[in-house]
Amino acid sequence: MRCATTATAASGVPGHSLCQTTCGDGIRAEYEGHPPADAEQCDDGNTEALDGCGPTCTVEPGWSCWETLARRSECYTYCGDGVIAKGAEICDDGNHALIDACPSGDGGSCVPAYCGDGFIWSDGGSETCDDGNSESGDGCSAICTIEPNWQCDGMPSICACMPGFADANSDGVCEPI
Repeated sequence: MRCATTATAASGVPGHSLCQTTCGDGIRAEYEGHPPADAEQCDDGNTEALDGCGPTCTVEPGWSCWETLARRSECYTYCGDGVIAKGAEICDDGNHALIDACPSGDGGSCVPAYCGDGFIWSDGGSETCDDGNSESGDGCSAICTIEPNWQCDGMPSICACMPGFADANSDGVCEPI
């Protein structure tokens, strides 16, 4: 929808728009000249909160929105920008570190770190591995420590028996060969 913001014979008010917009209809009005103060910043086709485009068609904190060719807004958030985008992030410390209390940045989750999330939290040693699950017997225990005679590397951790050991019985115990 294209709206003019110039004075017209019908309104006679400079800068007044005769355009009717409806927040939530999925069409963000396009204005010629300067848009009015209450112009839609986005319109994603609903009036739900916490999806990037709020109930009053304003962009919510921590979100960015772009417009499709059909003038419908698509919104996204970036984990690691330092702004908690409600509805999508629980934490966002903005430091782009994957190994702290809030894994953020490329590949981060912006959910507080926990054993089993696939990230090794460098809080002083409580996690020495994290294979993305909370099961023991696979080299990385349920409390994210390396099990005896195993070695683990990477995030998420990939574990294997140390050289000279094997899990011959497939019971999660690495025994000398």
